Amino acid sequence: MVEAARAAGLATPTGRAFDTVAAATAWYAAALGGPAVVKPVDSAGTDTVRFCRDVDEVRAACAEVLAARNLYRVPNRRVLVQERLVGTEFYVNSVSRDGTHRVAEVWRYTKRPGPAGAPIYDYEEPVEPGSASAAPIRDFVLAVLDAVGVRSSAAHTEVMLTDRGPVLIETGARLGGATLPDVVAKLSGVSQTSLQVQCLVDPVGFAGFDDRAPRWSASVRNVSLINPTRVAAQAPHWCERLRDLPTAVAVAAHGVPGAALPQTVDLISAPGFRYLAAEDPAEVARDYRTVRRWERDGLYGR
Repeated sequence: MVEAARAAGLATPTGRAFDTVAAATAWYAAALGGPAVVKPVDSAGTDTVRFCRDVDEVRAACAEVLAARNLYRVPNRRVLVQERLVGTEFYVNSVSRDGTHRVAEVWRYTKRPGPAGAPIYDYEEPVEPGSASAAPIRDFVLAVLDAVGVRSSAAHTEVMLTDRGPVLIETGARLGGATLPDVVAKLSGVSQTSLQVQCLVDPVGFAGFDDRAPRWSASVRNVSLINPTRVAAQAPHWCERLRDLPTAVAVAAHGVPGAALPQTVDLISAPGFRYLAAEDPAEVARDYRTVRRWERDGLYGR
């Protein structure tokens, strides 16, 4: 993926994949140095992603990755070492048919450092695909899709907007995950899933879809749930408390009263997510802060 994008003249992180700790640390010391990201070459959900500052941290992170299985329970045979990108992270959900691309959704990520050293998801907010702020991201992603050969498929592409412009994190020929398509469609008129369906059953309508038109009817946040400490027995009604928030649109979570709940260290260990929406962004921000306060005060274990 990276080689195909780089060959097309698109910006990618400096990095290489290795099958030994010694080779990875030697390359890092000679070619990179400074802040780095160490991660498996084929996993998901920030599984074993580690931010490193020096060769000792890179060595430890590479050893951890190569000794582990990935999210799909397959042993990690290689480890990826890359420069750490600094900027604002976005993802773009698109649909393509015969090389014609349409952007369904653009979202801006906000993440925070997790207790295990990996970034954990905090919240994401939509960006109008036709807006000036989305333009460099949009143009870059469409070029990436062409470069890697996505012609007739949904795609989920992650990009860091840095001081030197957009830089590719990754792209995959798939639908984006951790979303509620019906909620997205209700708030914006379309979701990647509904656009994929239109692409399959109504190609003429898909070709005429204006993916630059304004669409979001409210201020929206898709907020990841974060459990700060392991819970031995879940409280019986924490999901209902989240649904009762004034700006709550939907909650994708399933509490099991009395069951254990792990500490959130990555996307997979998050208890779920929920959408907040209102005309006034201050109301959304207020309810977001309320949820984080509840979590700190023991929301999941009361």
